[in-house]
Amino acid sequence: YGRHVAAAIRYLSLLPTTAREDFERIHSRLHDAEWRVQIEAARALPRIGTAADADALLDAAAAADATSRDDLLRAACTLGGPGIVQAAAGNANRTTAAVIAPFLSKLSADALRALLAHSVEALRVAAVDELCRQLDHDQLQALLDDYISGDEYFYNVVVALDAILYGPNAIAAGGHVGDRRQ
Repeated sequence: YGRHVAAAIRYLSLLPTTAREDFERIHSRLHDAEWRVQIEAARALPRIGTAADADALLDAAAAADATSRDDLLRAACTLGGPGIVQAAAGNANRTTAAVIAPFLSKLSADALRALLAHSVEALRVAAVDELCRQLDHDQLQALLDDYISGDEYFYNVVVALDAILYGPNAIAAGGHVGDRRQ
């Protein structure tokens, strides 16, 4: 049973045009008792979904097992806008942070600043990296000043911002701030 349904889902998702009813059919299979069907449904939805489906995918990711969760989360972030990415980041854990991190470029600097207080280190580091792409040297300096003047902060964020602003790479680049992995 499972093998055949999984194959049908794969086939539907590869058709050049897929009807809305097909999306609903595939979405309903996310909670199928057969694990192969769940996995194939999770992989198919991003190929046939639209931005309007991102909320449903995010909800499905929250309820999914680890096998399907990453695919669903990636699909939600791919199809959705900043609100979906922000919601996904807000609920991130150490496992899902790596899936969400590449989508942080969809967020505004203010939303990224909020992630500097997130409990997951990988998400904080990814937020610092993205802020370096979005902000200039003076804005990053102001961010660092504001960050350390707060009641609570994470040392790794302070160290990362300090290294970006005043480390050897920053000095060699003449104060230019860009991708910190240069």
